[in-house]
Amino acid sequence: MFTGIIEEVGVVKRVEKKGEVITLTILAEKISSSLGLGGSIAVDGVCLTVVEISPPLFKVDVSRPTQLTTTLGKAFPGRRVNLERPLTLDKPLGGHFVTGHVDAKGKILKKGGGEEFPLEISYPEALFPYLVVKGSIAVDGVSLTIQKLEKDRFSTHIIPHTAENTILGEKKVGEEVNLEVDFLARYLKKWWEEEKEKRDFEEMLKNW
Repeated sequence: MFTGIIEEVGVVKRVEKKGEVITLTILAEKISSSLGLGGSIAVDGVCLTVVEISPPLFKVDVSRPTQLTTTLGKAFPGRRVNLERPLTLDKPLGGHFVTGHVDAKGKILKKGGGEEFPLEISYPEALFPYLVVKGSIAVDGVSLTIQKLEKDRFSTHIIPHTAENTILGEKKVGEEVNLEVDFLARYLKKWWEEEKEKRDFEEMLKNW
């Protein structure tokens, strides 16, 4: 579990293909020494397992399904990535609960500048039931608030600090991003659907 508050921007130093798995070697001068072998780390919002540590470098494996459903399938040496260690009991929850299980890829449609950086991002329509204005969404692992919502896109803003300390400030129009909806919305939708089925069944029995 993560919070969507990025701790460091790392750099992919090497990409190795081993069958259908790719191994990324990532430079992380700030947090690599505190990682645990076999532990988790969020890379651009994707929860991965640390398979080797040699500070300031560490390695993670990216499975074929993850390559297809996230932007990590197109990782290359020199690419900068958002990094966050897992949530611990002594760590403030500054964003929202992020699982690291990316739901889909979106695309940056518009990007502005100034004191606030407006972003308009497209998303698959299947995610629409889980999104709400003023609700949370993780974009490349960054916890953001939805300001405006349409069935195929949403708008948000990032402050200068976020632009400077995550890769979102570097992203260009047309580039893809990883999206994860608020997992609480998933449970709420499931509960609502089950309750609706229950009410429909009870109504059917009454009219039997």
